[in-house]
Amino acid sequence: MKTKIIKNQTKLNPRIFYKLVLFTIILSVYQCKNPETGKELKAIAVTDANNKEYNGVIAGTNITFTDKVPYGTTEVNLKTLAISNKASADKKIGDKIGVGTSTLTVSAEDNSTQSYTLTLNVAEIDTDNDINAIVITAGSADFNGTISGTNITFDALPYGTTQVTLKTLSIPATATANMSVNDTLSISGETITVTAQNNSTKTYSLTMNILPASKEKSITAMVITVSGNDFTGTVSGTEVIFKGIPNAHEEAPITLKTLTLSAFATANKSEGNPLSLSGQTLTVTAQDTTTQTYTLSINLFAQRNTNKEFNIEVGDFNQYLGLWSDGTTLWISDNWNDKINAFNLSNKVREMSKDLTPLSGNNNLSGIWSDGTTLWVIDSADDKIYAYNLSTKVRIPSEDFNTLSGAGNNAPGGLWSDGTTLWVIDSADDKIYAYNLSTKVRIPNKDFNTLSGAGNQNATGLWSDGTTLWVSDASDDKIYAYNFNTQSREPNKDFTLLTDEGNNFPFGLWSDGNTIFVTDINRVKFYAYDYASE
Repeated sequence: MKTKIIKNQTKLNPRIFYKLVLFTIILSVYQCKNPETGKELKAIAVTDANNKEYNGVIAGTNITFTDKVPYGTTEVNLKTLAISNKASADKKIGDKIGVGTSTLTVSAEDNSTQSYTLTLNVAEIDTDNDINAIVITAGSADFNGTISGTNITFDALPYGTTQVTLKTLSIPATATANMSVNDTLSISGETITVTAQNNSTKTYSLTMNILPASKEKSITAMVITVSGNDFTGTVSGTEVIFKGIPNAHEEAPITLKTLTLSAFATANKSEGNPLSLSGQTLTVTAQDTTTQTYTLSINLFAQRNTNKEFNIEVGDFNQYLGLWSDGTTLWISDNWNDKINAFNLSNKVREMSKDLTPLSGNNNLSGIWSDGTTLWVIDSADDKIYAYNLSTKVRIPSEDFNTLSGAGNNAPGGLWSDGTTLWVIDSADDKIYAYNLSTKVRIPNKDFNTLSGAGNQNATGLWSDGTTLWVSDASDDKIYAYNFNTQSREPNKDFTLLTDEGNNFPFGLWSDGNTIFVTDINRVKFYAYDYASE
């Protein structure tokens, strides 16, 4: 039996065929449309030999470059060219364009063209040969020249200047000069010639005025170092005074830390050089070689002043303990004779009319203090403070302090008051007790309890200027210093030279603010020490 093979036959649908034909016709028409006609010049820019850019201003078919190219320029480079889409131009980026008037043609896709006229002007030749600014350097300083016509003046150059350096020379960009920055110039006879672009020249004369040698030879500041502490000197005429060097550092090395002189001056000593405590001078040499010698007065905090001392012996024997003065008369308590003797502080003459002989019972006189009206006298045996009218010498029992023993203040010595509070030393307790001067009531929170810790264990007399409190110590032959407000020690204000001066048993203290006067139990005199008051 035979099998018949029947093949599939595909027939094209007429409707689909006609659609394909129509699409082909439309595509052919689209591809055969008219070409572009645009030939617009939209932007243009050129650069000169220095790569400076010039933008063209388009006005119709005229392009003008408003900035002029430098004198001498013959052609420029085309940098930017923007034209219509599918258009072309007869010049491309990088091409040369001549100065003056030239033409650039833009062709559209349809081969139509548009010509543009380019106008590029050249600057006139520059005739400027002025110096606009000039600066020189002399030493480490710069000096601006003052230009007046063809004269340039430099003022106030340092004394001794022999040559200078040209730092700045401002001339037109098109000009040249016969000198350049960093050239060395002499201080006289120098000229600078500037040549303009047109080769015209201008010559300038330079005048350099040098300052005369300075005559100044002053010390404006000086600091010395003693044992790690700095002290600033006070210049007074030809003397430099240093005050307050602690006596404990009398043998310590002294070093010049800071020395500031007037400008251009020099000294025969430098920072870091050692100095001596006495006989020290310093010579300053001015720029003109004249000199000035200064005496350095390096003063210890306390220095003996024998001119203020005098003999206070009265009768066969005296034992002086307390002292107080109103600045004119000095009263000193004589424990041996139970009497308070008066002396004129200035002429050292006895003023017996002002003597005060305490009444019976006040037989162990110690420290004394007065407010100028009432005189209070400690009795070390009675543990009491007796009060007297300083002028009439009459007892004022109502002003007595009878509370010492009850307070434990059983070995009273010296006393001092600020007018409100009265402080009384107790040599046994190594303490200073505080009392209200008016009410006589104890004020424990004002006590000084720091004496023992400081080693001030045989305290006798005291005095204060309201800032520092000084307390004498009969065993140490020394006067200890404390901050009056904080009660902390101020060892730099101690008086440590008493033993060397023979003041071996110091007791009472009083000061006029510059000199502190100290009694000695074993001497019929008082000692005077000048100190650096603040």
